[in-house]
This record gives sequence, structure tokens and C-alpha cells, in this order.
Amino acid sequence: MGGHFGTSALMRHLEGKHPMEWGRGKFNKLHIANAIEVEDEDDEEMDESVAYPDVPYGNFGPADLSLYSDMPDAMSQMHYHMPMEYNIESEEPLMDGSNVSSPMSLPSFKGTLMAPTNIKMKLGGRYPPNHPKAQAWNRNITELICEMALPHSFIGSKAFQKFMARADLQYTVPTRSFFSKRAVPQVYEAVCENIASELKRSACPYIHITAHVWSADLTAYYLSLTAHWSVMDPDADQPAERKYALLCIKRFPKELTEVSIQQELIRQANLWLLSNALAPGFFISNRDFNLVQAIKGANCTYIPCFTQSINLLVKDFLQNNRYIAGMLAVARNVCGHFIHSARARRILAELQYQNNLPKQSLKLETVPHWTSTFYMLQRLLEQQKAVQAYFLMHKVDTVDIILNPSHWNLMLSLVDLLQPFEMTTREVNSSSSCLSQVLPELRYLHIFLKKIRGHFESTGDTNGVVIADSLALKLSTDYGVSEMFQKEEYVLATLLDPRFKGRIEAILPPDSDIDHWKQVLVKKVKEVMSSSSSSAQGSRTSCQFRDNGTAEPELFSGKLAGAEVGGPPWRRSMAAAPLIHKEKSLIEHLESVGLLASKSTGASLSTESHSACVMVEKYLQDNKTIGAKDDPLTYWQKRTWLWPALTKLAVTYLTCPSSSVFAERVFGSPQVFAGKPSSSEAAEGTERSAFLKVNLENFPNYNPPPLIFSSDNAAEQSDSDDGGL
Repeated sequence: MGGHFGTSALMRHLEGKHPMEWGRGKFNKLHIANAIEVEDEDDEEMDESVAYPDVPYGNFGPADLSLYSDMPDAMSQMHYHMPMEYNIESEEPLMDGSNVSSPMSLPSFKGTLMAPTNIKMKLGGRYPPNHPKAQAWNRNITELICEMALPHSFIGSKAFQKFMARADLQYTVPTRSFFSKRAVPQVYEAVCENIASELKRSACPYIHITAHVWSADLTAYYLSLTAHWSVMDPDADQPAERKYALLCIKRFPKELTEVSIQQELIRQANLWLLSNALAPGFFISNRDFNLVQAIKGANCTYIPCFTQSINLLVKDFLQNNRYIAGMLAVARNVCGHFIHSARARRILAELQYQNNLPKQSLKLETVPHWTSTFYMLQRLLEQQKAVQAYFLMHKVDTVDIILNPSHWNLMLSLVDLLQPFEMTTREVNSSSSCLSQVLPELRYLHIFLKKIRGHFESTGDTNGVVIADSLALKLSTDYGVSEMFQKEEYVLATLLDPRFKGRIEAILPPDSDIDHWKQVLVKKVKEVMSSSSSSAQGSRTSCQFRDNGTAEPELFSGKLAGAEVGGPPWRRSMAAAPLIHKEKSLIEHLESVGLLASKSTGASLSTESHSACVMVEKYLQDNKTIGAKDDPLTYWQKRTWLWPALTKLAVTYLTCPSSSVFAERVFGSPQVFAGKPSSSEAAEGTERSAFLKVNLENFPNYNPPPLIFSSDNAAEQSDSDDGGL
């Protein structure tokens, strides 16, 4: 093939015989046969000529460089100045409208950044810093680092550099300092703006807060705060939407005190709420002493975490029964035997196949929560035949690894007994749960324990009767649980839920004064009606913060004034109807015991001729209800114009979660917070990454900032210290 490369004959030859090479050009090298391995440089800044050698690749390997050595400048310039187009389906850059496919799809930024048609490719085939594809990669890598809780040193790793060389050889990977000092802070600010705009759309001015204090090694403490609200448009067909966001995660390098917590609560309230004409609603947290005192000291309404209340109750029940404690010790040894022995697991898998059991590993308790114990026992019962067959085949010397028949019977009775407790824990931890579920589900637990005791008694299960009586006594005498039936926030939330208002007499204790709670509801509605629409003040449902620049609450105490769900179902070998139908939620079970309104029973509640607002009377007499699993906000969304003040009050109570698990989940990746940050800047970077890890999932449609990495500031960034991130 003689002649000059720039001749028209060669051009026609390339276009006719090698259309892919002709269309894709020298710089589009996505079909790579041999990956370029990028060395891990000590300096963060990489020399492009070393890191990404300018070697053209064809379909079967490197091309001969000599073919391109004599390319005229005119043709080279013409080639690089071709406008880039993007196919919305393949996300691949197309040259002159050619439809060149690629096995890898690049991230789409169509419609979010500047149009790519006016941007020229760099000489050498690289994206310029402001190219949409370069910014798309920068954004996606930033989100990847945060959502996966990866250290920023991951950017310079050989594996990541190799991956990016294969994914898009035209993209220059910025330094890790670019991500830690520019990209993450800019995305953080953009997500903050998105959350603030969503908060302004709240259906009521009160935003509920869940709070949690966590410590890994007692050398530092972290405080996390999440906000909960709802957005609903009475004129739109779209249903009401519950939202929550992580407001902050704050590290305290020294001992965490009531004063420091309270100061941070006030600072965050001023930053997120008061500046947007909003106010804090209820504060939900566990029973950490300093945290509870800080909330109460700021004149805020404290709601105990329902999940923790059930956890403490059941854990105490399990630990104080010596028969249960003995069975649990053996069960842990059995599970540990299989988990720590590859040979035992292999034999167990064969036995599972022989007994037509699902091929699943046994579980050990992984978290300090009683549900972890429940799932361990549930899995053991599911695999009972295989486990028993294993120990019949392999004799063991120690007795503490053998589950005898009494152990299996007790295990079965215990799982039956705790099933509704697991269901209510799982349901109140969901994002759709609200405060109104607590009292009905607690009342159901009381009723269930009586029913299952009778079931155990009728089948001659003596151990079942004993443990049912023990748990029933603990549930009825637990002060924290009993107090919930007298707490105003729980009762009004239940009364404002159309699913439960007509059954309030069955839900509350027998000696409850229903008329009293009706009058309290009327009083609250009158407060809403009399309050100014532009003011966030009003009832006791919120913190009375004073926005005077000093960030102090109106009321301080004297000392502060200066300062895995379930597994495959298994059943007993008896014909009795099950007390719990696992295919139903616990709320759906409430109808069978008269705690839930239905179409057949109606939802109205009789009212006497007391001095109540007409609005409240009409609501209590309204016979319409919703499904057991429907969101009660949908009921109120359709009645916003009919009962505006009552709707505002209902939304205030029904958007409040009953668990602080949302703030606790922030620490689901404890390795992110392990170790002491080398500087305050590194600590702030960790907090921002944790903030984005949670909020990017809930608010993915934020307005992306321009993430431009230029070689002009690369040297400046690579010289800075990341603190090991």
C-alpha cells in the first residue's frame, strides 16, 4: 500500500475497508484488547504522556505507528475538530453521525451540562477540562466514592486507574486532592441546596428530627441528625410523599456533654429550619442520657425510640430466662461450628440437597439487637433436618454443641412467640411508618400473647405457656411501654389516623377517658386556627427557639444558662390454624382483633355534644377509612380544603417517625469513622462523605455543579495533604 498517508486513495481505502478505524479515529480506543496498566505514582499528579501512552488501538491490537507518522497537520486538525454527538441510548460519542457501538457505556450527562457540540477535543485525543464527558466522569466518580464509603486514595490505586483506562481512554483521571478538596465539597453544597428547597415544600412548618449518638472506641463521639417531613399537593393526583434527609453528622473529639449536644442541635435548627421559616417538631432518639437531657433542655418534645423500647424489653426477657439462655448458648455453638468449618458447611450443603431444603448458611448474631437472635433461631429451625442428620453422622465429644429435642421444642415455641415482635420492629423501621402505628401494634401484642398462651396450653406445650406468661408480664409492667398509652403525642397521632380513630376505645387502656382526648384534639385545632400563618410558633409540638443571632432556646435549665428479614416459612407439624399469617403485615392483623377500621365496620367515632369544633366533630363522624397498608396522609391530602387546620395538625403528627433508626443507619459503615483524623479538614471531609452517602440516595436529582479539573491547578492540589483519606 504505497503512497503518502494523506492521499485520497488511502483515505478512500480506510473509509471503505476499515470503516471503524476511519469513523472512530485515533482518539476513540474503547475496543482495547490489552489493557494499559498504570503505575501507582508517588505524586498524585500524573504525566499524561506516561500514564496514557498515545497508542492507537484497532480491533485486534496496537496499530503500526508508522502509518500515522506522516499524517498532514491539516487532516489531523480536521479530525480533532469534528463535533461530538451523543446517542441517548448507547451514550457513546458518535463521529459525523456514525453509529459505532461499544461494549462499554459511558455515563450520560445529556441535558445536565453544556452542549458538547461546541467543545473541541484536545490535541492528543483527550477531553478538555470543561468537556461534558469529563465532568460526567468527575461527578460519577465523586458519587461512587461517597456512596461506597471509599477512601480518596482509591483514586490513585492501580486497579482504578486500569479500569478507567479501559472505560474511557480519552478521560484524564484527576488527582485525589481534586475530589477531596473540590469535587466532594461542591457536590455537598449542591445536595444541601436541593435538600433546603425540598424542606421549603413541606406540607407543615414542623420538621421532625431523629437523633443518635455513636462511638467506636470512646475516644470520639458522633452525633447524627435526620429530618422528616412530607410533601403533598391537594390539587395534584400524585400521592403525598414522605421525605427524610441527613442534616448533619458531627464529630466530637472529646467527651460528649449535654451542653455540646444542645449547642449543635440549636446550630442545625438555625441553619436548616429557622432560616426557611420552619421549626423543629418532635425529637426522636434512644435513651442516651446526655442526648435526652439536651433535647428537653432546649424545650423540645422528646419521643423515645419505639424500636429501642422493644429491643430492651425482649433482650431482658431472653437473658433473664435460664432455659432460654441455655438453649441460646447451644444454638450459638452449633451455628459457630458450621460457620468456622468449611468441611462442615460442605457436608451440610449435601444434606440440605438430600432433604430438599434451601441451600442457605446458618446465621450467627451480628448486631446487639434481639432480632439478630431471632433470625439465627429461625434459620436453625428451617435447617433442622440437615443439622440433626449432620450430628447423627459425625459424633462430637462436647455436649454444648448438641441440640436435644427439648431445645428444638423451646426454640420453636420461642420463634412463634416473638414473630409479631419481629414484624412490628421491621415495620416501624420502614420509611413509611409513623407515630400512629405504635399504640395499635402494642395493643395487638398484648392480645396476641393471650391468644398464643391459650394455643400452647391446648397443645400441652408447658414451656410455651411459661415463656408466654413471662413475656406478657414483662410487656404489661414495662414502664416505658406503659407510659406510651398516656403520652399525648401517641394518643393524638392514633386519633388522627383514619385507620384507628374508630377503634381508639379498644386501643387505649380500659380506664382511659376518651372524651378528654377529644377535647385535647379540639384545643390543638383551635391553636392552629388562631396562630398566624406566617409564624412557626404555636403548640407544644415544637422547640421554642429564639432566632436572635445568639442561637439559644428560650428555656434553659439553670446549669446550661452559661454554657434481614425473615426466611422461607416453616410450620409446626399440626393442623391448627396459624396465629400469625406472615404474608400479611402486622397492621393487617389488627382488623381480626377489632383494632382496625374496615369497610364493613366503618370508621366513625361517636361524639357527644361537648364544646368541640365542628371540624373535629365532622372528622370523628366521618365513616370513610383507608386500607391497612395505605398511608394516612393520602386521606388528609383529599381533605386539605375541607378541614385545613385539622389537616395541618394531622400532617404534623403523622409525618413523625416512631423510631430513630434513620439516624442510627448513618453508622452502618463504621470503618468510615474509624481512626483519628489527622486534621480538622480531614474530619470535615469524613462528615461530608457520610452526609453524601445517605443523601445521594434520597436526592439524586440535585443540580450538578461544574466539576472541572484543570492541569493548571493539579500541581497545587497534589502538593496538599489529604490526611490519609
